[in-house]
Amino acid sequence: DYTKAKSIKDEDLVDCFEKWKDRKISENSWVVPVEEVIKNGYDLTAKNPARKEKIVYPEPEKIVENIIEQERKIIKILEEFRSILGEVNG
Repeated sequence: DYTKAKSIKDEDLVDCFEKWKDRKISENSWVVPVEEVIKNGYDLTAKNPARKEKIVYPEPEKIVENIIEQERKIIKILEEFRSILGEVNG
């Protein structure tokens, strides 16, 4: 951990510099334009723009409840349709 009293030293970054020399663009890398870094107040928090947002699904019980409700609506519509057909065919 780094603090004001224990700051980053050059030797702490040797590994980073070595990797930087041979850097390769891959599906896990991205480049941010300097203008965007400035616009964000020099915030260098790593936020991969290619990463998709995590989808939050409803609880299974809620999904089943919604399906049952939709099925009830379908049955009601079909019963109304059958009633209309009965009136027409008389």
